[in-house]
Amino acid sequence: MKKNLLNWVAAALALQYGVLVMAADKVAEATFDAQIAHAAADYKVSMAKCAALDGNPQDICEAEAQKNRDLTEGAAKATHEGTAKARAAARIKVADAELALAKAKCDQLTGNDKDVCIKEAQLEHTRAVTTSDTNEAVAEASDERYEAVDEAEYKLAMEKCKNLQGDAQDACQLSAKMNSQHAD
Repeated sequence: MKKNLLNWVAAALALQYGVLVMAADKVAEATFDAQIAHAAADYKVSMAKCAALDGNPQDICEAEAQKNRDLTEGAAKATHEGTAKARAAARIKVADAELALAKAKCDQLTGNDKDVCIKEAQLEHTRAVTTSDTNEAVAEASDERYEAVDEAEYKLAMEKCKNLQGDAQDACQLSAKMNSQHAD
């Protein structure tokens, strides 16, 4: 009798957990959509302000608006996807926008000062991209090691469930799946 009650409680908790996860996913998706919409709206307002300018000040204003949009969108995507690849892509997109902004600012200069300004901007861009690529590689290697450990823990838990029978085995397998990112 106690086994059946425990199995029913485990099943109810698993169902409740699933409902909560689905609700959290919907909230996360709505938050992401709102952040992207906010970035687009801010960009549109900024570009309208830039339209009142002429020449290089307009170029700088537009590059700044693009950089701000890329920063907001990149942060939203990186948070939403939660992967090293998404974080690296966001950093690279921002680095590209910062390079465009720096070049627009360099256009105000002439001669060697302009050449040095552009070279410095390109160096900063190279540093940002290289750092991003390195961070992504380290994070991916770490993720792979974590996944290998998680898979091994899952297989061990499922192996332990083989000694059980009926509802107890079902509850054990459900618990193993809930405690793992890996599932058959």
